[in-house]
Amino acid sequence: MPRPVDPDLADRIVQAAADLLEKKGIDGVTMRAVAAEAQCSATTIYQRFKNKDELLDHAVVRGLEWFNAIQVELPENTAGLERLRATSHSYVEWGIKNPAMYRLIFEQRLPKPAAGAELKRRRRGWELQRDMLTELLAERPLGAPPVDVDTAADVVFV
Repeated sequence: MPRPVDPDLADRIVQAAADLLEKKGIDGVTMRAVAAEAQCSATTIYQRFKNKDELLDHAVVRGLEWFNAIQVELPENTAGLERLRATSHSYVEWGIKNPAMYRLIFEQRLPKPAAGAELKRRRRGWELQRDMLTELLAERPLGAPPVDVDTAADVVFV
């Protein structure tokens, strides 16, 4: 009889990799160590991820998805400066609650840089910030100096 599918297993593996990365650095992230931390077998991890680089890449994308979800959860009628404040508060709160994921996403230099569709998935949070800032900066008073929205999003997001 086959084992029941664990819907949280992939997230547990990703979180375990991020936790190990924070505790032991990139050399401490091995498939066996991740398996022990996630309470599964290394074989189970290899069934989902080709190697450590792919696991860490997936961890970055999954962490960004979790992070981006908090930005989208704001009430729809929240706009302008109030939206920027709420998003900034959520950003800091998420980073405090998820330090391993925060460091993995924003501080860790992974061996393989993102490109193509992978880069696009990773940039989603930045795009949410840029869109919010575009709306906010459109409200600035006459005579206010122009602001490059992409640069502003870089400053706010990272």
